[in-house]
Amino acid sequence: MGEEKILVAGHLSLDRIKTPDREENQVPGGAALYTSVAASVYGGTTGLLTTCCSDFPGEVLQRIEGLGIDVSEVLPVLGEQRRSFMEYSEQFERVTHSHARKIWYEKTLEQTPRHLPRKEYTVLVLPPMLPAVQLEYAKWAKKRGMQVCVDTSEYFAEKDGESLREVLSWCDIFLPSDVELDLLWPGCGDSAETLIRRLAATSITAAVIKRAEQGADIYDFQSRTAYRIGIRHTVVKDATGAGDTFNGGFLSAWCRTGDWKSSGTYGAALASLCIEAFGFEGVAGRKRSEVEKLAGQVPVEEWGF
Repeated sequence: MGEEKILVAGHLSLDRIKTPDREENQVPGGAALYTSVAASVYGGTTGLLTTCCSDFPGEVLQRIEGLGIDVSEVLPVLGEQRRSFMEYSEQFERVTHSHARKIWYEKTLEQTPRHLPRKEYTVLVLPPMLPAVQLEYAKWAKKRGMQVCVDTSEYFAEKDGESLREVLSWCDIFLPSDVELDLLWPGCGDSAETLIRRLAATSITAAVIKRAEQGADIYDFQSRTAYRIGIRHTVVKDATGAGDTFNGGFLSAWCRTGDWKSSGTYGAALASLCIEAFGFEGVAGRKRSEVEKLAGQVPVEEWGF
């Protein structure tokens, strides 16, 4: 632990977001954007490795660079940026309509980053993207002695679970949702014992399982300790990027402190700020001290397993 240098490698997108109260188009997003912005709040070095088309707003890249994010690994590519469409119910349950569209998958294939960074980093964070590409990045990073942290999505867990399970052989921390876990291993969430046994059989050292409004569970397989991280209650305006924001906040704190509990509450506090605004505006420019204060409102339980 100490002055770790974090590299986030993944997708940018332009999002159409429809909530019960509001609809916006062309909202700058993508898991890599939310994760890197959240990671930058803690301080230290955060780099973004992604591809970017000419229609993605240049002022957004300028803004996140102003937040301290190194954008020198952003690769310009031809074409139009991938578009996503998320619609939320009154209970903020999400339907991602774009997943059913051929053009979304074609753009995902086309814009998945495959280049390597020119600078040195110590931690690689892989938000949701093609598992086969995550695997190549994870192998590359582990051979360089980096820590590898992996997230996925329901789409990729269902579409290529075999490759995703192989990624875990090269992964230190896995950060799925409970739904994604059940797609990878049907029935593994039926009991805590089944879940722990399944995850412990992989090569990961820890799992962070996100459960939406129920918070997150952290399993540290080295100390055999688990933590249930609650939530900070707030008014939800847009839930897009909440899980990615949690990941970025949690990992940025944990890499520097090694404290699962405080890192979990810090990530939860950042996620609560994310959902209070549209896009990444609720997180950009926040102070670490402000987030740490809000983290005190997040309940935590701890137990051994």
